Amino acid sequence: MDDFNRSFRYYFTYEGTLYRFNNDEEFQYKIKQDEDFCIELYLRNPMEMDANKFAYKEMENIIRKNIGIFGDDNISLMDLEKNKQFFFPDFKIITDNIAKYIIKICQALTELAYQNSMEIIDNHIFRQKEMEIYWAINQVLEKNNKVKLSFNLEELLLVGN
Repeated sequence: MDDFNRSFRYYFTYEGTLYRFNNDEEFQYKIKQDEDFCIELYLRNPMEMDANKFAYKEMENIIRKNIGIFGDDNISLMDLEKNKQFFFPDFKIITDNIAKYIIKICQALTELAYQNSMEIIDNHIFRQKEMEIYWAINQVLEKNNKVKLSFNLEELLLVGN
């Protein structure tokens, strides 16, 4: 399954809630992480990146069609270029070379939490695997000269809300 289609099953929010969708079923898993990490995780979601590319292209087309119509004081292509950062932010934590890996790790974390909530795996195995997944995230970030993610295993599992 390619990353774009896989991302339809998983969704991330700015504050670190990860959702898993399966038919009509919705499952939530809350990660306790730094706000900057959660925002970048959300913005790195393939659906969100595709939406930003589309929105930028649409804005560019609208501006190109209307240049000069509203006078010199209105938005121009130069204004759009100045605001390109809004559509394509600079990522400081989850860089291009690790984005797909981090997203897949977080999807695995959500899947693991889902299996625990459905009693497919027991809580002891879940906690052990959960810790391994967070360790893997830290290893990826460390290898890329990024700060470690902080987490408290006692506070991590917030499921079913």
